[in-house]
Amino acid sequence: LILHYRLFEFQEKNTNYRRYMVSNQELKRANQLFLTCKETELVYKYIKSDNDNTHLVGNEKTILSIWNKLVIFMERTKLIDKKLFASLKQLKDEVDLINILDMTAKSLDFTKISAGQKKITISDSLSLPIKRWQFSSDEKMLKQLKTATLIHQSVTGLYETRIDLSKLGEE
Repeated sequence: LILHYRLFEFQEKNTNYRRYMVSNQELKRANQLFLTCKETELVYKYIKSDNDNTHLVGNEKTILSIWNKLVIFMERTKLIDKKLFASLKQLKDEVDLINILDMTAKSLDFTKISAGQKKITISDSLSLPIKRWQFSSDEKMLKQLKTATLIHQSVTGLYETRIDLSKLGEE
């Protein structure tokens, strides 16, 4: 069984971000977060250890690096607004290291099963809403897509074909 989806890339100022077409009126986030080998290894060790916090010792800098990447990623890909971005940057010292690893692990788990998260929980008192781009009509969706690039990826993901939708109809 091969699932097909439509991936669109939008450009806004100096940033490119990707969205999957979920339906004729909804787009879903489709960006990738890149972690270093050390960061990835730490997250997977944490997952395999049933969320044991023995991995915190000696890895504080690595965990804070993951936090910074998550916050910058969310702002860059329009998952959070600038006001929330500023408050998250300041919140870094108050967030438990275990919560950062837990949040990263949950994000990977949701990605693995292709489910859409409604929020990312950082602590008992703070959670971030995940934006879903819904349109009230097909026309509004089409207007948004006219400036996008359609990306067809191979089954392996190694190859892709890009079609600039803004140039359709030109000779």
